[in-house]
Amino acid sequence: MRMTWQQAAHFDTQVDLLRRLANTSTRFGVGEVDGSPAIVDNRLPNGECVRVDGPAAPDLMRHLFHLNHYALLTLAGLLEAARDALKQR
Repeated sequence: MRMTWQQAAHFDTQVDLLRRLANTSTRFGVGEVDGSPAIVDNRLPNGECVRVDGPAAPDLMRHLFHLNHYALLTLAGLLEAARDALKQR
């Protein structure tokens, strides 16, 4: 299934935010923003966060609680690679 340009732009924005979160610190908070699970770093301007949606969100957030800087950078790289693979289809 191909993404719309709006979905692709949102995906890219979220991956960029994830990379910025990973690059700012080895510590981040797993919390809730507007009732949705989120990865939050209060030191970023404007209270930026990466929101996690879907039925597996609670399980994913439990795992993210234990991830470190390098694991987040790897995840961002995998998401970017997946996005590039979708572009080539």
